[in-house]
Amino acid sequence: MSAVDAHQHFWRLAPGRYGWLGADTAPIHRDWDEGDLAPLLAGTGVARTVLVQAENTRADTDDMLAVCDRWPVAAAVVGWVPLERPTDAATALDTLGADPRFVGVRHLNHDEPDPDWLVRPAVVEGLRLLAPRGLTFDVVAVSERDLAHVATLAAELPDLTLVVDHLGAPPIASGDLRSWAGALARAAAHPNVVAKVSGLGTLTGGSDWTAEDLRPAVDRALELFTADRLMYGGDWPVSELAGGYRKVWDAIAACTADWTPHQRERLFHGTAEAVYGLPPAPAG
Repeated sequence: MSAVDAHQHFWRLAPGRYGWLGADTAPIHRDWDEGDLAPLLAGTGVARTVLVQAENTRADTDDMLAVCDRWPVAAAVVGWVPLERPTDAATALDTLGADPRFVGVRHLNHDEPDPDWLVRPAVVEGLRLLAPRGLTFDVVAVSERDLAHVATLAAELPDLTLVVDHLGAPPIASGDLRSWAGALARAAAHPNVVAKVSGLGTLTGGSDWTAEDLRPAVDRALELFTADRLMYGGDWPVSELAGGYRKVWDAIAACTADWTPHQRERLFHGTAEAVYGLPPAPAG
């Protein structure tokens, strides 16, 4: 299987950059690049990755595109533009959109003081710029309120594919998934919403977790989206806070071991290829 990791990050630290990295993320408070990741992919079948925005700056996007220039495994970039300033966003998209590897946009909305930032009128106008350019929007949905905004945006912008990162942050540590599942179901009811099976290990609250801890959330996601709207993401290097890349890969592989071949094909590369416009994996 030639798999796609649809969610991973690189960054280069510098003064004033990546302010969300703090004392609670000390193990990953350094530079990360393909030299760190490439050895971890051995034995997983991951042949292509999608680099995903980790800072609300153009510099972060440019750095990721530079990785694509030098490392063919990096197949696409979900970057950043100032959505809340639609005129500036359009100018940025005119430039970035010329690169076929720029496939979507993300914003760290959970760091905004306004919990309703996603549905601000100016932001919605910025989001209207994406679908006509063949771009998607990754949503950092860390609360049920965020998932409600996903449903609102999906109805308002039916031509835009919305990608719910990390399954909308199921409260795995508490074990009570009922309210989260209801909120996710309301988002999943819209056909233009897809989700990433990613970032679940860090939601357990530590590194002493097993695939069985993740299975209820993964199973519920399959029920709500079907595999045709799910894609795998390693969420590395953030996953280093919860056991590392291979532990996450092995856990999701175990959770999906009884899926049909079609379902696994969709999760591990087919959905990402369709959503982000990646070329199909080479035969053989």
